[in-house]
Amino acid sequence: MLLAITACTMPALEPSIEVSQSPPTSTLIPTHTLQPSPTLTFTPSSTFTPTPNINLTTSGVIAHNEIWQNEILITGDILIPKGITLRIEPGTIVRFTAQKDDLLKGGNDDLAIPERVYFPNDPPAIPSKMIVIRNFGTLESVGTLEDPIIFTSDSDYPSVNDWQGFRISGEAEIKFSIIEYSYWAVQLDKSSVLDLKNTIFQHIATCAICTGRTSIPQEIKITENTFIDCGHEGVDTYQNQNIIVRDNLFIENVVGVVANYGSEILIENNYFYYNDLNIGIFNKSDPTLIDNEIIWNIEGINLMDFLSHFE
Repeated sequence: MLLAITACTMPALEPSIEVSQSPPTSTLIPTHTLQPSPTLTFTPSSTFTPTPNINLTTSGVIAHNEIWQNEILITGDILIPKGITLRIEPGTIVRFTAQKDDLLKGGNDDLAIPERVYFPNDPPAIPSKMIVIRNFGTLESVGTLEDPIIFTSDSDYPSVNDWQGFRISGEAEIKFSIIEYSYWAVQLDKSSVLDLKNTIFQHIATCAICTGRTSIPQEIKITENTFIDCGHEGVDTYQNQNIIVRDNLFIENVVGVVANYGSEILIENNYFYYNDLNIGIFNKSDPTLIDNEIIWNIEGINLMDFLSHFE
């Protein structure tokens, strides 16, 4: 394991978010003065029609290429089939009915039961009551600094796991977006192609970026994002996953980044403030750590051969 932790220059982030004890500034949508990362291998669908349906599907299968814009209320699970593109316009606010899915799919078993061994404060998580966007096709959520795309609960008093999150088995481009009040934010698998940048993940019940234990051979770059108040971890990784975590900001999460069960990911030039645990390296993992700034955390880096119990 190559471990190098040095002070690094904090990128210009604006506007600021107030946190206790005068921490460094965060962002609503992070922007950096760093050199841009190399372009990811993401190719938008060439079959996207010039005049697709607008705000047509609020529950169920998206049958044709579709655009979401302005404000839209999603009432049940969404399925994007292979060959179909869902494009979401800058400034769109997508609200999900809190703890209510009109399709009632996914079963009634509490997903949080096994997780409570390590995270005893997890709230109940019943799939049939939480909306998921399941993507086998192409998802384009590209906002702007001035007009981010927001995915949130429709509740006047939102809470974590009001909706379930995204499960990506196709192509997804997520930039200048805000994802909040979900059980997990983005779940990946071996066929995922993800271009993720300049996005806020906040008030998430479990992991913001969840990779599970499946192999992910294609390179996934998680760059220039902000993770705030994740109940498990900002980024969770395992062995045989080609993942780069670079230039991100982690604030007030239970864990910033987890390398587990042989993970060899690259964790480079990130900023960790006020997390319970900054980086967890468990079960014979061997990540590469370069130029990460770690301050004001309960634990900086924790290395052990078993999962910790986080109260």
